[in-house]
Amino acid sequence: MLITDGDERAALAASRSLIAAGHRVVVTGAASRTLAGVSRGAIPVAIRADPLREPSAYVYEVMRRADHLDVTVLLPISDPSVEAFLEHRSELPPGILLPFPSLASYRAASDKIGMMDCARRAGLDAPESILIDSPAELGPFSAELFPAIMKPHRSVVTGPDGRRIKCAVEFVADESELQSALAKLPSGAFPVLVQRRIRGPGEGMFALRWNGKIIATFGHRRLREKPPAGGISVFRESIAIDPGLEAAG
Repeated sequence: MLITDGDERAALAASRSLIAAGHRVVVTGAASRTLAGVSRGAIPVAIRADPLREPSAYVYEVMRRADHLDVTVLLPISDPSVEAFLEHRSELPPGILLPFPSLASYRAASDKIGMMDCARRAGLDAPESILIDSPAELGPFSAELFPAIMKPHRSVVTGPDGRRIKCAVEFVADESELQSALAKLPSGAFPVLVQRRIRGPGEGMFALRWNGKIIATFGHRRLREKPPAGGISVFRESIAIDPGLEAAG
């Protein structure tokens, strides 16, 4: 198996689990020494091409290494690498499995605005939100909205020169900070979602769905996040899932 983006913590978790299960795991990254690549049992491989700036060259280089190392399963980890492989899926050798949905399905699931609408239709709530469709719509905004979180509709967007750009979620304390953050975004980041910040414990649910059936569900509560003010979870505890949340999910 080949896992990309070796410096991502998700890559480390995946490689450790797969190695423990007895699989032979190749880990790629921008350098030969990565967080997951130095994990015991992993085979580290450096990839020069960048999936954001040169996706086609990136896919070609990874596939060349995969062929040399007899890889049969490909697991891209980050949004840029996933998009690169899904866009060039037809170019992958027939002997390599990419266990991902279509590019259209992946992009639909990556669209924060579209997913918020789906969540509301399913019975899940969402924070108070406003939608900014273009850079020209820069206010004024109600003071009651702040502090808020600014979210480009997708984490990877296309810039004016055709290259991909990775956009981050950003905390904004007031309208001035929001104006500054919006002004720095490329046009492809719009529409942008601005949501009132919610304080309290962070809980989540995961579900594994395969061939139309739910195979497993798992609930967690976040004990530590990166950044500490709110972000990805880096330390969690398992919890029982609320039945209403599970049904809506």
